[in-house]
Amino acid sequence: MLFLGSADRSLDDKGRLILPPEFRDAIRENVPEGYVVLTIYGNQVIGITPAQWEHAVNEFMSVKAPDKDMEEEMLLFTSCYAKAPVSKQGRIAIPATLRKYGRLEGNVQ
Repeated sequence: MLFLGSADRSLDDKGRLILPPEFRDAIRENVPEGYVVLTIYGNQVIGITPAQWEHAVNEFMSVKAPDKDMEEEMLLFTSCYAKAPVSKQGRIAIPATLRKYGRLEGNVQ
């Protein structure tokens, strides 16, 4: 599953983000676990499915001799892991540490 496009959204006062309906519906249909994985990649907060998370970690681990930049990216990617269950209202809570790192407040895209 690949999320394409962008949508203007805003975080509520509890750091929750309402997913666009098409993203919420795709997650409900294709992710039996009912959550997305949030992490940092390329200096951005990203949301991916659990299957995409496992694939990405396996790809990172398959690199035989990563350079310093790759090692730092791998460390950040894996250490910032957060499960974000999708609520009945289609919201996900973004942890404070990720909101701070990604400078997410108010309107986000």
